[in-house]
Order: sequence, then structure tokens, then C-alpha cells
Amino acid sequence: MKTDFIYRQLAWLYDYPGGVLLREGHVKVAEVIQAEHGMKVVELGIGPGHSLEYYPPGTELTGIDLSPNMIAKAKERLAAFPHLNARLEVMDATQTDLPDESFDLVVSFSVITVVDHPEKLLKEAVRLCKPGGKIIIVGRLKRPGLGDWIWQKLTHRVSLLLFGFGTNMDASVYDSILSKVEILRREQVNHVGPFTLSDIMILKKRERTV
Repeated sequence: MKTDFIYRQLAWLYDYPGGVLLREGHVKVAEVIQAEHGMKVVELGIGPGHSLEYYPPGTELTGIDLSPNMIAKAKERLAAFPHLNARLEVMDATQTDLPDESFDLVVSFSVITVVDHPEKLLKEAVRLCKPGGKIIIVGRLKRPGLGDWIWQKLTHRVSLLLFGFGTNMDASVYDSILSKVEILRREQVNHVGPFTLSDIMILKKRERTV
């Protein structure tokens, strides 16, 4: 399982260099999060807790991650944010035991390209989100254009070698949930020179129909 390999062998990359490279995406998502207060939020794949600083006071946060080491690091960071009411637990982001439709916001940073079955992550996010709530997913998608084609080819091979996952995920992965969500925004983030490492997808779960 590629996720297990990444967490066992390369978790340190997520704590420092990974955190720096992916910071822009965190900041962009923070702009959305901080516009509202008192939300119940679940973060699928919280990693070492880089996102903790972006949740406003009053947030009721549930953060899960497959790796006990990641959760341990996140708990260490959490001590610096006493304003957060946070629960951090070891759990599989693609198959949690959290209750249906219990969160105002579901967030996942750079996890969708790591898990073995990204469509399961998306379906789990939809299950956990309240009708009318938002889902924010950060993860790189393929894009049109020669420049991005070259960048994708280069980074895909490097990522496969170093991390066990590639960078050529097609946006069609979202097709499995389009009947249940509305796409509010897609934006490229985490710039490296003229290229970007990630996309933000901001979704809204459709209200129930009678």
C-alpha cells in the first residue's frame, strides 16, 4: 500500500520541506475557513498538524491520520493553540468511523494523491459533510497545455521514485461525487517558479431533495 510506504519511510518530508512547499495551499484554504466561526470541521489526513494555526477560535476540529507518528506530531503542535477544541485520532481517511453528515466543513490537504483509492476519500468527505456544507480538497490535477504536460511528466517520475505516488491525477476522479456536490471554485496553488504543485477544489454539498 503506497500510503503505508510514504508514512513509514518519508514522514519527515511532510514535516519540514513538505510543509514549506505546501504552505500557500494552507493559506488559501485558511481564507475560506476564517470567514466563518464556530464550525465543526474534520480534516482528513491532518499529517503533522501544519494546518492547526489556520483554524479560528471556536472551531471544533476533528483531525485524523493513518500514521500514529503524524498524529503524535500534530498533538505536539496542538499545545500551541489552546483556543482550538481539537480531537486528533489515528484513522483511515478513506473509511472513518465518524457519523454521517456531522461536519460543516471537510478539509483534506494533499492527501488525495497519496491514498490508493482517491474516489473513496471523496465519497467519505461527502458522507461526513452536512447538506449545504463545504468540502475543500487540495491535490494536484492534470491540466491542459504543453508547459504543464512537461512539468507533469518530470514530477510524475520523480514523485514515483521518491514517494510512491504520481502527479497525473485526472479531474475525472471527481465524477464519482458530482451528483452530490457543486463545484464552487478550482484554483492552482503552491507555486514553484512558473509551475504549481497543487489545485484547490472547493465544493458545496447539495441540499437533500424531497
